[in-house]
Amino acid sequence: MDRWQSEQQRIKTNNLQHVLTLLRKQPMSRIELSRETGLSATSITRLTNLLYGWGYLYETDIPTTGGVGRKATLLHLLPAAEYSLGIHLDDRSAHICLLDLCYNTVGKESVSLSLGSLAPEDLLSACHAGFIRLIGRCGVSPDSISSGGIAAVGAVNNEDQTLVFSPQLGWRNIALSKLFSRRFSMPFVLENDAKASLIGEIHFSGYTEDNIAFLQAGSGVGCAATHDGKVIRGQNNMAGEVGHIVLDSSEGILCDCGRKGCLQTHIAERFLVAEARFHDAEVTTMEDLQSRYHAGNAWAVRLIENSCRQLRNTLNILVSMYNPGRIIVNGDFFACFSELLPGIGASLEESLFTPLRQTWALVIARAEENSGALGAAILAQRQSVARLVTKSRKP
Repeated sequence: MDRWQSEQQRIKTNNLQHVLTLLRKQPMSRIELSRETGLSATSITRLTNLLYGWGYLYETDIPTTGGVGRKATLLHLLPAAEYSLGIHLDDRSAHICLLDLCYNTVGKESVSLSLGSLAPEDLLSACHAGFIRLIGRCGVSPDSISSGGIAAVGAVNNEDQTLVFSPQLGWRNIALSKLFSRRFSMPFVLENDAKASLIGEIHFSGYTEDNIAFLQAGSGVGCAATHDGKVIRGQNNMAGEVGHIVLDSSEGILCDCGRKGCLQTHIAERFLVAEARFHDAEVTTMEDLQSRYHAGNAWAVRLIENSCRQLRNTLNILVSMYNPGRIIVNGDFFACFSELLPGIGASLEESLFTPLRQTWALVIARAEENSGALGAAILAQRQSVARLVTKSRKP
């Protein structure tokens, strides 16, 4: 395929995605689709004919009160025409979800893991067992699932679909999408978990801003952002790796990336719990730390106050770099200490460069632990449409 053909295929794919996005909101006529997309009636007819050919659409007549001529029809998406699978991997669990063509969540499943000591093949078996339970419970045939997506914590090369480095999982250079594709007998797309989570949040929370930042503080710390509605990826898809910004290389805590003093050692759950255990050996979870903080233990108060300062500084960087209209935060820290978010936001506002003040909103994620799986499933459906466009291209 030459460059011109490739560009034409990209444009067709984007136009189809636009039409699908509109039809996911409500049924529409061809005239309405033409008006909303800015495409000609002929282009809309060609695109909808493709969707008909794939079994995605059905029509209903628009009620009229008389008149002559051809009746107008509404186009509807058929939810069961296609399903996609989303899997979000972290160091303790795999969250799995199944979406239909309209992005309705058909079902969810969680699989407990211990990825620090789990080989990739063992992970595949555990996830596949969860997948079988999920489709059995939902009554969905595996043949109707077109594709899957993986949201993995760590650095992802989206060109060769490789998990380059994941300190939490203890893996380097794993061709994760190929492994999942072979095991599940369907195409898979691999994405960094923060970027997938941002996509999931945008679609399922209804946010309309074109410039949004997402900060994840769970097993690690990462962020993602959109500019003009598109995910910012950087030179090799590594944009947003704020968790490994070094704050103190001489006396800081050793990070699992091999360096000292990374930002995530002040915010991520396992580092906070490890620090808490120096003071109280019975602390094993963030919930335990939460109870010590609320009980007024001086060491717990100092620990969480330091985390809040580091979070404010991190958010300052995000606002200064990306100038987002909304910042979405997610993860164990925010789940356990959500009452501290207004204070963090007020401190952030005071510390910002004056022109950046009152330009943003700070909110907690709505999809919570499922946002990564939802985003991965959305990406899978996008890839499925792109493949169908390629197959439909005339030789």
